[in-house]
Amino acid sequence: MELKAPEEKLVFFNFLYAPSGGGYQNSLSFVETLIVLGFDFSNVTFFVFIGSELETICKENNISYKAISNSVLSKYRFELLARTFVNKGDVVFSLFGPPMLGMDDRSINIGGMAISNVFHKEVDFWGYLGKKSKAIKVIKDIYRKYRYRQLDYWIFETELLKDKAIHEFKFPAKRTEVIKMTPSILVSPSHVSEICIEDKYKNISTVNRFLFLCGAHPNKRLHVLPELAKYLDEKGVEFSFIFTLVENSYYSDVLALARKLGVEKYFNNIGPVKPAEVASVINEVNFVCTFSLLESFSNNFVEAWAMSKPLLVTSKDWAKESCKQAALYVNVDKQSELNQQVYSVINNLKAQQYAVECGAAQLAVHPSAEEKAEKYIAAIHKVIKLGKISKKERKGICL
Repeated sequence: MELKAPEEKLVFFNFLYAPSGGGYQNSLSFVETLIVLGFDFSNVTFFVFIGSELETICKENNISYKAISNSVLSKYRFELLARTFVNKGDVVFSLFGPPMLGMDDRSINIGGMAISNVFHKEVDFWGYLGKKSKAIKVIKDIYRKYRYRQLDYWIFETELLKDKAIHEFKFPAKRTEVIKMTPSILVSPSHVSEICIEDKYKNISTVNRFLFLCGAHPNKRLHVLPELAKYLDEKGVEFSFIFTLVENSYYSDVLALARKLGVEKYFNNIGPVKPAEVASVINEVNFVCTFSLLESFSNNFVEAWAMSKPLLVTSKDWAKESCKQAALYVNVDKQSELNQQVYSVINNLKAQQYAVECGAAQLAVHPSAEEKAEKYIAAIHKVIKLGKISKKERKGICL
């Protein structure tokens, strides 16, 4: 396949649904990979945020783009006005996200299915909330499901989610695809910076560093860490928990509990990291941790494998389906088991090394950054041939 957008259609790459975090890192890696591959951007326009690295890349590489302020109001206004420049039959590709507002019957819409809780009915994803707050989240999920149903082609990150979509929620199989996660081209040992390391890890214990490369949200289950810290402290373990988050009320509550238990000194927040800093941050830890209740797929997995670091992961089907033997599984649902399992892992170098070796093997079944980019472009060509989904097909989806 020739690495270029289809000449018969205008193609818009919408990067407005992933302004930060892993989604933004994936977007940045995707674009940089396309540039390395010599992709022809002549028929393409990007939608980006003003002041973002993506906007800078567009300027430096003469890529057509439209930039807006990073606010909800600006985004809604932009989407509603998009009909003035997106013509009927043009393609809007969102690496993650549903169609833009007002584009359901106009553009051919292809998007990454970035929500997973709606496919796992058995998981009480909003269970930590009170009745009123939970009801609001459920209503928002109903709306999000409606918006995602308006896509013409869905890209999933795991076979598990794709299979659920087809067999449980009646998505048309020919309009679904799995494109597995791959590490950003910036996440490799060759991108480790000593300057970054010195800046991020000043005065933090160098032994048994546990990295939580995520935001502060109850789904990440950081609230189990104070009790874990107390247990490890009583066992005489030297360790530190490393966070890369923007502090909020949830994290404040976690710290308050840690303070109450006398283990606050083990909690170290180095703040959000830029995509170019991820390799350096991972390089200096002993474990990469994902204690989430549920994820579609975590960037942490492939990044830990790429940096040869053992993964500590929630012992759940969604995680095991993604990681196979390339992780050390812990029961985050039961505090006493979690404490004992983490302590056991610290003292089991053989298990750690085996997880790293399996990580390298698991990474081999994922596409390279170049292969992944090519798969996305191929998906765009495929959906153009398929055209818009029929009303009958869409009506059959029971998400």
